[in-house]
Amino acid sequence: MSPSILITSKPPTLLNELNEVFKARYLLQRLVWRDLKVRYNNTALGILWNVLQPLAMMVIFVLFLGLLFKNQTFGIPTSIYTYSALCLWHFFSRALTQGGMAFISYNDIIKKVYFPRLIAPLSYVLGAAVDFAVAYGLLLILQIFYGVFNFSQFIFVPLIFSGLFLFAFSISVLFAALSARYKDCVLIIPLLIQLWVFCCPIMYPYSIVPERYLMLYNLNPLVGYIQMFRWAVTTSSPFPELSCCLVSIIATIGLTVLSLLYFVRFSSTLVDEI
Repeated sequence: MSPSILITSKPPTLLNELNEVFKARYLLQRLVWRDLKVRYNNTALGILWNVLQPLAMMVIFVLFLGLLFKNQTFGIPTSIYTYSALCLWHFFSRALTQGGMAFISYNDIIKKVYFPRLIAPLSYVLGAAVDFAVAYGLLLILQIFYGVFNFSQFIFVPLIFSGLFLFAFSISVLFAALSARYKDCVLIIPLLIQLWVFCCPIMYPYSIVPERYLMLYNLNPLVGYIQMFRWAVTTSSPFPELSCCLVSIIATIGLTVLSLLYFVRFSSTLVDEI
């Protein structure tokens, strides 16, 4: 008699999930490429839309900031001051909007074929990162044009963006898991994006926030990332307060641990939930 072979699944642990994602990295690459190709297929400008969208908002915000908040941008050209924040916000909002509903978007595939589930939100966040890279190209041109490029500060840009990438990925994983179980999250995500933008120093300078509200205001992790990014891409923007930076770092680490642990508990019933 031939020996029997018992096929079992690995226990749903965080280490196993991350190992599965690494093994399926080629699939992740193909999904990112598929997302970008579908999004920009049959468009005349293609991926350049990632420059035009924040650029159009920058023009509006420059007029807004120029009229209402003169001399409150620390000597930074208003175009760079607004566009730098818009680059980060454009990345974060797209990552959360698409990544937060990744399991719903991939529900047909998830029900039929096994693949590491974390790849679904990660593919959308990576796609948003590609969009950010294109949009940052214009910011680099503006830096050189206005003479505010500083290489000693520029080297911190990848580090700052890596922190924001991890924050966007962790919150996307959390909302992706929640939206698969509670369909209310599908409606909460757009509302959260609309409200969150007003809690960030994008349409207005950080300096106008009243001092008595700064402690509460700095609890928003995006504030620290935007201020650190502005410091890294200019020569006159002051480095944000240490407490503001620590909030962003601690919130990113804490949310990453929380979201991944919740995902591990949720992954075994994902197919039934969606």
